[in-house]
Amino acid sequence: CMPHDASSLSHPRPGAARPDDLEASLQAAYVHVHRYFRDWLRDVPGGERLAHDLVRETLARIARSFDSPGEPEPQLIARWLAVAHLVAQELANATW
Repeated sequence: CMPHDASSLSHPRPGAARPDDLEASLQAAYVHVHRYFRDWLRDVPGGERLAHDLVRETLARIARSFDSPGEPEPQLIARWLAVAHLVAQELANATW
């Protein structure tokens, strides 16, 4: 189980986004986040399983902070990868 840092997350505004917007955003985020972790953990024993767990944690954080799909695609991808990087840093700090 990965640590949760609720203080670093923005909280969604009630009613700010429809559930189908969130689902579509998470599906799009999955592709980029999975690639990020797969590449980062490519040579690590058990890296595929760890990448899977980190993707789940990252998508959960994205879902909790989701408030609007209205950002332009490049900025939205950058935001998803920033969350992935934060999760990766937390893992690295806890491991080393």
